[in-house]
Parts: sequence; C-alpha cells; structure tokens
Amino acid sequence: MSLYHSEQDRWEFKNLDAPFTSDDIINYTLLFITTLIDKDLPGSSNKKTCKEELKLIAQYGWIPEIEKRAEVLLQCAEIIPKKYGIDTKTLSQFKTRLQDKFIPAEVIGEFFNQSRSI
Repeated sequence: MSLYHSEQDRWEFKNLDAPFTSDDIINYTLLFITTLIDKDLPGSSNKKTCKEELKLIAQYGWIPEIEKRAEVLLQCAEIIPKKYGIDTKTLSQFKTRLQDKFIPAEVIGEFFNQSRSI
C-alpha cells in the first residue's frame, strides 16, 4: 500500500498474489479498509523492509514475524469493518490459509507438477 502526496494523496493498493475467487477480492479489500481506518494497528514497513519480507516469504514460506503481523491484521479486519456494517465472514478463508501456512504460489507449483505445463 502506498500513499502518493504529490498526486493529491492518491492511495495505491497492490495485493501480494492474484485473487483466486471473488471472496479473495473481498478479503483483500477488507484488509485494505482495516489498514486505512485502524489508527492503532501496530507495525509498518518501508519499501526496503517490505521487499525483504516478500523475498523471505517467497524463499522460506511463512516466517514467525510475518505470521504474527498477519494474525493481528486479520483480528483487526474482523472488528473494524463490522463497526461500519460490513460483513467479514469470508475472512475465515484467510485465517485457514494462515493456519495451514498456505502460499498461493504453491498452487502454481502443484499445477506444474501434475500437468507439466503452466
């Protein structure tokens, strides 16, 4: 997520992986809304640390620090949108992925191993 002050405070949100379903799009939107609204949400990354974290996740999967931050964000994402009457039921899918240490890129690998094609 980036804020561009030079462009009339334009926000840009890029998810880490391509959504599989419409529920994924909803979930990413809920996470985005939470990061915008929750002023007390702990943690932050700058461009350098964000790239390093994404590299570590790509190499080693879920690492403890990132996993903890994801848990906090998911907990907040269940509370904050509800205050505005937004349904958060679909977030259970992301919780399951976190518990299972699921990485969306693994689906591509599994597909390739089965089909030998992408």
